[in-house]
Amino acid sequence: SVSDETGAVVGLGHSFSSGFDFYGEVAAFDGYEGTSDDATYVTMNLAYTVGQATTLSGTYVHRDLDSRGVLEGVSVGVEYEFQNNMTIGAALGTTDDNGVRDNVFGVNLILGLGS
Repeated sequence: SVSDETGAVVGLGHSFSSGFDFYGEVAAFDGYEGTSDDATYVTMNLAYTVGQATTLSGTYVHRDLDSRGVLEGVSVGVEYEFQNNMTIGAALGTTDDNGVRDNVFGVNLILGLGS
């Protein structure tokens, strides 16, 4: 049967003078996607800026759905911002979704348009 989805999300972020940035978020839902599922999501991210152009980051994610089980994941990444409004980065992530492991490697290139 289809039901209304209700929930709440709480997030907290802070930039420290030491170069660290933290962001965390917890979301909880009842009647997730109109079903009888309950769902909980947790995300935490820590980033550290080295000098003026390099950022190192790490992220932890947790998802718990009644009918689909638990997914947990971590990722680490690095980005470098060039003087010409271009950023290049790479990240490595791994997840465990109910015992099924998945590993991902990604790269990104951001080209800033305009000044």
